[in-house]
Amino acid sequence: MIRVTFPVCVKDGEIRFSVIVAKKGDRWLFCRHSERTTLECPGGHREPGETPEETARRELYEETGATEYTLQQIGVYRVTRFGGGSSCGMLYRAEVSTLGKLPEGSEIAEVRLLGELPENWTYPDIQPHLLKKAWPTTDTHPLERHHTAAYVMGRKGLCFRDEDAPMLDQLNYAFALVKDGRVSGDHWQHIDAYKAFIARHPHILPVVSVGGWGAGGFSEAASTEEGRRLFVRSALALMEEHGFLGLDIDWEYPGSDAAGIAASPDDRENFTLLLEALRSGIDALTAKDGKHRLLAAALGASSQLVGHIECEKVGQLLDQVNLMTYDMYRSRKCCHHTALFAGADAEAYSAHQAVQDHVAAGIPAEKIMLGCAFYARVYAHNGSMIPPVNAPSPSNGGDTMPYDRIVTDEALTHAFDEAACAAYAYDGKRYLTYDSPASIACKRAYAHTNGLMGLMYWEYGEDHDGELLRAMHG
Repeated sequence: MIRVTFPVCVKDGEIRFSVIVAKKGDRWLFCRHSERTTLECPGGHREPGETPEETARRELYEETGATEYTLQQIGVYRVTRFGGGSSCGMLYRAEVSTLGKLPEGSEIAEVRLLGELPENWTYPDIQPHLLKKAWPTTDTHPLERHHTAAYVMGRKGLCFRDEDAPMLDQLNYAFALVKDGRVSGDHWQHIDAYKAFIARHPHILPVVSVGGWGAGGFSEAASTEEGRRLFVRSALALMEEHGFLGLDIDWEYPGSDAAGIAASPDDRENFTLLLEALRSGIDALTAKDGKHRLLAAALGASSQLVGHIECEKVGQLLDQVNLMTYDMYRSRKCCHHTALFAGADAEAYSAHQAVQDHVAAGIPAEKIMLGCAFYARVYAHNGSMIPPVNAPSPSNGGDTMPYDRIVTDEALTHAFDEAACAAYAYDGKRYLTYDSPASIACKRAYAHTNGLMGLMYWEYGEDHDGELLRAMHG
C-alpha cells in the first residue's frame, strides 16, 4: 500500500528526488527507459551537492532533451509505503518550448508527446497524484488506483484464492478481542491460512482488526492512562507476533451501548486519547525498523454516531477510516441497507450522506474507505407491493444471506434501484437488499470522483468466485 502526501515542510536532506511534470504546448511530455515498456514523468535521484532544482534541470535534459523551458517549483511530496519506508522528493512543473537530442549514453529509449495521459505508467500509484498536484485542472481520476481492502473472519474451511490477490491491497483479519484490558488473539484457531496467503502475496498489507459488533472492553480500557498503556502494549505485541503491519480499531461504538457493551459519555475524548497512544506506539516501532505501519479505525455510518467522535482530531491521527456504509436499515420496512444514495426514500440514510457528514466533521476524504456489503439483509415480504422497495414488512431485516447464495437462489427476481444505486431481489415472500456488481461500480466511481482512499468490504468469504471483488477492482 502506497500513500502520496504533500507536506508543508521537510528538511533539505530528506529530499532525495526531483520529478518534473512537463508539457510542450498542449501535449504531455513522457519518457520511456530502455529496460521498460511503461511511461513516466522525467525525474530522478538527487546527486551529492545538487539542489533539488539543479537535479530537476539535469534530469529534464537527460531524459527528454529539453533545452528551453520554464520551470516552476510546486513543492515537496512524500511517498509512504506501509510495511516499508518513506521517501521525499521535490515536484516541479515545466512548460517546454524546445526539445533537442537526448545526450549520448542516455538510458532513455523514447521521448513521447501525448495528447492524452497514458494508461501504462511506470509508477501508477505515485505519478498520477503528482501530475494532479502540478496541473490541478487535469482529470486524473481514471488513472488513480483506488485502494481495495477486505475484512476476513478466521474460520474453519475458509479458502483464500490466489487469483484474488492482484485485486487486494489490504486484508483485515477479524477479530482480535479486548480481554481483561489486553488485546488478544488467543481464541484464533485458523490464522495460519491467512498468514500463508500473505506470505504468498507480500504486496497485500496484513492488518489486525480489534473488536467488532458486540465486542466490549474498549470503554473500560480507554478510560485511564494505565488502561490505554496496557491496550497499546498488548496490541503492538500481537502485531509483532503475527507479522501484522496495520491495526484497525473496530469499537462499535464509542459512547453507545447499543451492542450491549459498556459505554460512557467520556468515550468521545477517551477514544481520541487511545488513538493518540496507539499512534505514538506505532510510530516508535517505525522509528526502530523503518517499516511504516497503518493505523485505522472502523466508524459507523449513522449521523447519530458522528458526534460521539472528535472527528477533526481522530482524522489527523488515523491513516485510514473504514466507513461502515452497510447495515443502514430500519425495521418494518423493505429498505436498502448499503445504498449509495437515498433515492426515493427521503428518510433513508446513505453512503453519500455518511461521507458528507464525516468530512464535514473533520475526517479527510482521502482517508475514507467506502464500505461495501458482500451479503444481503433479508426482510419478510408478502408480495403485495411490486417492486417491494419501501414496502412494509413484519420483520426487522435481522437475517442475512451471503452473496454466494443470493446469485444461486433461482426463486429470486433481481432488480436495481437506479436512483439509490442499490441492488435488491424478491420472490413474493422475501425482500433482499445487497451490493451487486452494478452498485459496487457506482461506489467505485463515487470514490474516484470524491477523492476517497478507496473501497473496503465485509466479508471476504461471502463471494467464493470473486465476482464482487472483480467489480470492485474495476
